Amino acid sequence: MREHAIVLVALFLTSITVPLAMAQDFEDPKTEPVFETYSGAVQRAFYQVEAAESQTDLGAPEEWLVLTTLDPLLVQKYTRADVDIRMAPFLDGAWIWSFSEPVEGASILEGLENRGIIERSLPQREKVMQPRAVLNDPEMNAQWHLVNTGQNSGTIGEDANVTAAWDIADGTGAQISIIDDGFAHSHTDLSPGYQSGDSYDYCSNDGDPSPSSGDGHGTSAAGVAGGRGNN
Repeated sequence: MREHAIVLVALFLTSITVPLAMAQDFEDPKTEPVFETYSGAVQRAFYQVEAAESQTDLGAPEEWLVLTTLDPLLVQKYTRADVDIRMAPFLDGAWIWSFSEPVEGASILEGLENRGIIERSLPQREKVMQPRAVLNDPEMNAQWHLVNTGQNSGTIGEDANVTAAWDIADGTGAQISIIDDGFAHSHTDLSPGYQSGDSYDYCSNDGDPSPSSGDGHGTSAAGVAGGRGNN
C-alpha cells in the first residue's frame, strides 16, 4: 500500500508542476518603456488627447497610435483580430494600428496594455480646421514673400509659408525694432504700428526715418516683420 501511495503522490505532484512549467514557458512578452523617451512636448500632446477623449464620446476611431518595442508580427498574434500594423513616422517605438472592426480596437488594446505587451495607445482622429482669420488686404497680392503666386515673375510657392500662423498669433503686445536704411512709416501697412518716439534716423540725425531715393529696404523689412492687414 505504501508503494501505491508514493506513486499516487508522485503523479499528483507531477500533474501540478507540469502546468506551472508550461505557464512559465508561455509568459506574455513585455514591451520596454517608450513614452518616457519622448520629449516633454510630445508627452503633453498625449495627455491633451487623452483628456479630450475622456470628456467626449467620439465613437470608435479608424486608427490608433500604439507604443511598443515588440515586433509587430509577434504582437499581432495576441490581438486575435484582423488588424493592419505599420510604422508611425517620427516617433520611435510607435505604430499605427487599423482594425477591420474599429469597435473592437479599444477593448483589445486595453487588454494588451494590461498584459504589458503594449505600453500605451492613443486614438487617431482627423482634425478639421476651421478658418479664424480671413485675409482682407488690397495690397496682399504685392507681398510675394507671404503668398507667392508667381507675381513679378517669381516662383509659385516660394514664400515664407507663415499665413497659417496668423490663426494662432497676431502679434498683439509685441514691439519690434528694425535696424535698416529708410523706412516709409506712412505706408498703410506700417503706420498703425509705427512708434515715432522710439525711431531715429542716424544718417540724417533726426527723428524721421523716411527713405530717400534708393534706401527703402527698411520698408520691406518692416513689412515682413510687422505689416498690418485688413487695410
